[in-house]
Amino acid sequence: MVMAWQDKKLPWEPPDYDDDVIYAVRALAAGIASDHQQKLAWTYLMHITKASDEFQSLSFRPGAADGERATAFAEGKRFVGMMLRKLFRPELTPKPKNKAEAEKPASKSRRTLARHKQ
Repeated sequence: MVMAWQDKKLPWEPPDYDDDVIYAVRALAAGIASDHQQKLAWTYLMHITKASDEFQSLSFRPGAADGERATAFAEGKRFVGMMLRKLFRPELTPKPKNKAEAEKPASKSRRTLARHKQ
């Protein structure tokens, strides 16, 4: 899934988006997003936070006038994305609460989430 979103010079400038992104984010928030919309919303989140392998960039923004502020702002955005990605780490996978839950087969969504390690 390659997107044509362009980076902005300053991290507080509104990110690029299109109609598909708008509908995907709205559907995700409403709890009715299709598989494609969920993936698009996640990809967009990773793009605007610069936290994925695909969209990573340096938080550092040089410049005497606004370089320090721009760097701090960009790092704040990146921190949010990294905290979301951290939830996919295997060591954070919730443990079964009881024996019956441990023995039942994982649902499709749990299997899918286990495979989706970012």
